[in-house]
Amino acid sequence: MPKPPRTYDFVTYVLNSDKKLRFKLKLMGIREDDKFREFIMTFCLGNDHITIQEIASGKNSGFGKGKFMSSIRLRKPGTSVDDQKFYGTKDFALGAQIHVRGIVFIITGLDLWTYNYMNDHPEMFTKEAIEGAQKYIEDEGLLNKQETTTIENVNKNLDVDDTKNLFGKEVVVEKID
Repeated sequence: MPKPPRTYDFVTYVLNSDKKLRFKLKLMGIREDDKFREFIMTFCLGNDHITIQEIASGKNSGFGKGKFMSSIRLRKPGTSVDDQKFYGTKDFALGAQIHVRGIVFIITGLDLWTYNYMNDHPEMFTKEAIEGAQKYIEDEGLLNKQETTTIENVNKNLDVDDTKNLFGKEVVVEKID
C-alpha cells in the first residue's frame, strides 16, 4: 500500500522558503567535454527541493547555460517509491556525489552564505561537511583563519576602539550612557 505524500509544516515552509543553500557541482561525464561543465545546485530549506542550473563554461562547448533540472525533491539512489528517502542537508558535503536521473554530480564548492548557515545550524549537517566547508572557504580566500571565531566570542571582549578596527575607519561609534 503506497504511503500518502509528505505534507509540509506550513510554518517551517514560510520561515525557511527564502533560505537556499548553494553548492557548486561538477558533472562526472563520460565524454571529454563534460569535465568542463559546471553547475550550481540550490537546495531550498523550506521544502527540500533541489534546482540545478548550468553555468556558461566560457569556451564554445555547445552546451547552453541555464536550467538543467527544475525544482523537485530528489530521491536518493536505490530507494523505492515506498521508502520516501530524499536528499537532505546531511547529504551535502564537499566531494559528495549527487545522483540525478542517471547522471552523477560531485559537490566541489559552496558559497559563503551556505558556510555561515552550516556554522549557525551544525545539527543539520555532518561534522565532516562543516570542516570541509571551512577548509574550502579558507582556501578560496573568502575567510581568514583568524575570522573563523564566532561573533559571540568577538562581542565578549569588544570595546569602542575594537569596533573601529573591526569595521574600518569610516564607522562612527558613540558610547550611549
